[in-house]
Amino acid sequence: MFVALLVIFILSLIGFIACLSFRTALIRAAEDRHGLSSARDAINEARKVRMTEHGMSTELDGKIKEQRRKLAEIESDLKKAQQQVALLPKQVFEIVFELGAPDPGMQAYEFIIARNRRAQKPGEYQGPEAELWARPRILRAWSRNQVAALALAQSRFSNLDGYMLRVAERIDKSALSSDQRA
Repeated sequence: MFVALLVIFILSLIGFIACLSFRTALIRAAEDRHGLSSARDAINEARKVRMTEHGMSTELDGKIKEQRRKLAEIESDLKKAQQQVALLPKQVFEIVFELGAPDPGMQAYEFIIARNRRAQKPGEYQGPEAELWARPRILRAWSRNQVAALALAQSRFSNLDGYMLRVAERIDKSALSSDQRA
């Protein structure tokens, strides 16, 4: 009985080795018979494409990180520049219109000039001068007397053109501060 078992074992071992040696050829034949080889090729091709796309994705992620770093540097520089601008002293410029020239014997007379504010009609263009005339301005007219200066000012900025003109009265700042103390 031992011999019979040994013979069966040896024959099964030989059969197993034979199956392993013919396995690849049998698998290929079965794949070809059932059309699985084209699916395997498609899967291999898809894996190659996926690896290529993964490489491109990794490269683009690196570029995105680099761009974000540059953006952070730019935002930091912008914040520094804004802080520096905020530290600058605020300057207010006063626009003064001048008529005439400071010749000998001429004197400067100052007037307050403002644009009449009227309702703008729909579709009417207001232009950039609207900001200029948002508040009253000073007009300095050079003349021998105040009457001639007023006539000169009214000829340039007339009521018909929508301007209001009045004589400017300067307030002495030292008098203002003493009035505020009292």
